[in-house]
Amino acid sequence: MGAFSARSLAAAARENAPLSAVQAELLHCVGRALPFIADLLGAQLTLYLPAREKGRFFVAASLLPHTAAFSKEASFPAVGASVVCTEEPLVYAALQRGGLHRGKREVGFGESLEMLAFAVMDGAVPLAVVALVLDDEGLTQTALDDLAKTAMDVVQQAKKPLADHALRPLAPGTAILITDRFRRIVFANAAALHLYRMLGVGSLVGVQIFDRRLYAQVTRESMRAGAPQEKEVEAGGRTLLVRDVAIVEGGAEIRRIRLLQDVTELREKEREIRVQAAIIQEIHHRVKNSLQTVAGLLRMQARRSGSAEVKDALKESIGRILAIAGAHEMLSVNGAGSFAVQKAAKQVLALVRRTVVPADFVISEVFEGEEITLPIARAANLALVMNEIFQNALEHGFKDRRSGTIGLRTSRRTGVVCLDFYDDGCGMPEGFAPEKSQRLGLAILRTIVESELGGSLRIESCSDAQAHGTHVILEIPWEEGLDEL
Repeated sequence: MGAFSARSLAAAARENAPLSAVQAELLHCVGRALPFIADLLGAQLTLYLPAREKGRFFVAASLLPHTAAFSKEASFPAVGASVVCTEEPLVYAALQRGGLHRGKREVGFGESLEMLAFAVMDGAVPLAVVALVLDDEGLTQTALDDLAKTAMDVVQQAKKPLADHALRPLAPGTAILITDRFRRIVFANAAALHLYRMLGVGSLVGVQIFDRRLYAQVTRESMRAGAPQEKEVEAGGRTLLVRDVAIVEGGAEIRRIRLLQDVTELREKEREIRVQAAIIQEIHHRVKNSLQTVAGLLRMQARRSGSAEVKDALKESIGRILAIAGAHEMLSVNGAGSFAVQKAAKQVLALVRRTVVPADFVISEVFEGEEITLPIARAANLALVMNEIFQNALEHGFKDRRSGTIGLRTSRRTGVVCLDFYDDGCGMPEGFAPEKSQRLGLAILRTIVESELGGSLRIESCSDAQAHGTHVILEIPWEEGLDEL
């Protein structure tokens, strides 16, 4: 049936039915409540409007509930169809006479389900008709009446300003309680009966909604932030999400719908995830500390070495170790989420500057393009890549210079993230072919980009009259919403 939208419903209705702008807006407000009504009654819902052509209906919406499964759906006209009024006698009766009308709807040869129809009123003028088909198995006539009246009350309430969460659709298995104007429970669905039996309450219908027996096992109660009519309670070892929808008329509450969802397993999973995340963050923190200790030992070894070649090799190793340590620092802060590429690049560049750049060298940093986030699992590999690029640029790109610029330009296109690292240095030596070079830094760079990140690497030297320097361009496959590259 496609995704339902109250706003598109109003627009389609305005185009196909004789509605004013005010009536279209009213229909938009009512439309926000239709998924909630379908879920509340576990009913297939269809909305009819009088068409511009006299004697016909326009089918404006059709919804199936999240809270019930229909082995056989009732045969309703498709959304957008024009229907002769006489083909829908129950709907036509509701439009002509108002009030609630009940009947049967065929779902197969010799089979039928309960059908309810009532008009949506604009003052004394019928604006539309809500038709509901539901499986009435196990429901008494009194329960059906209470559900139907509740649906009509919800439509009336939907015409008033409501918080967005108040009439949001229900989750499967939601326990439903409905009260009358005296706060007595007049309806409880099977999920509610089962839930309260687990809490030691045998009967619900006729009991006051605030009866102490219903609260006897509550050990904790807290309001949900940003949802004044929603709270979380712990009772009988269970965690329940409780939402109240109050139907108010003339300043007095005439009906209350209490919705309870057992979220015990969900909250337990959330607690487990929080504990695991804390453990993982602590592990990353300790790994970072260990790597920094290793880097410190290598610095000590470098200071004691008399060989310039050994010192340089150790310095490069220290840079690589600190780059990985920096990645683990990001992991310890961010946990199992994502990391921002430009922010990570700034951190890695700061580390490289401390170990490579002389104190009197002035370096300018430029970061351009959108901030791109990638899975945190790729942080260590990308940090090592950034370290190799920045270290190579600072060691070889600015010979005999006292200043320079290092930059990163980020962009994306369908399925690919592009990272363009550049500098305004002297560029690559004449005749130098990066793809054939056996230098360790380039070998590390190529291996990580191609094997670990599944991307491609391109190194270009720019040496025309206007610009000098080197570009290292990475293209990494990545689709937004995926957990891994």
